Amino acid sequence: FPVGFPPTHAVFPHVFDNKLKGETYGVELAVDWRPLSGWRLQVAYTYLQLKRRNQDDSMDPTSENFNADPNHQVSFRSSIDLPQNLEFDVWLRYVDKLPRLFVAPSMSPEPLSVPRYVTLDVRLGWRPFESLELSIVGRNLTDSHHPEFVQSVLAFPVEVQRSIHGK
Repeated sequence: FPVGFPPTHAVFPHVFDNKLKGETYGVELAVDWRPLSGWRLQVAYTYLQLKRRNQDDSMDPTSENFNADPNHQVSFRSSIDLPQNLEFDVWLRYVDKLPRLFVAPSMSPEPLSVPRYVTLDVRLGWRPFESLELSIVGRNLTDSHHPEFVQSVLAFPVEVQRSIHGK
């Protein structure tokens, strides 16, 4: 800068730190099997353990208790190619509960949670041409709706509705 002229901007450095310490561990087992040409079966199991704790100087009342990941998940998928260029897919999932989403007495006297759920998705597709697919899809067919996740610490669980649609 020329002598006598102040800078045209100011910088105020600020460091954001959530003051959390944590560990995660788990295991995932998956099987991908093709019993016949054009038929694929996939089975997966996931176990995840997440442990978090606030540091002594943390002033955050919610992050330590926010648990957005289930401990157990099981998935079964079947995809089969049928005659006449038809495809049929089934996906069954079990997702364990999310026991504590947040505990903040000023926001809610009770912690929010997402109960465990089972969901079933089904798809029937037809490919009249290589570059064109028409399909009908059913999602969440085991229940009319269920809470599945929370978008942020301050939000309520998002409900996933049963749906049937064409693509």
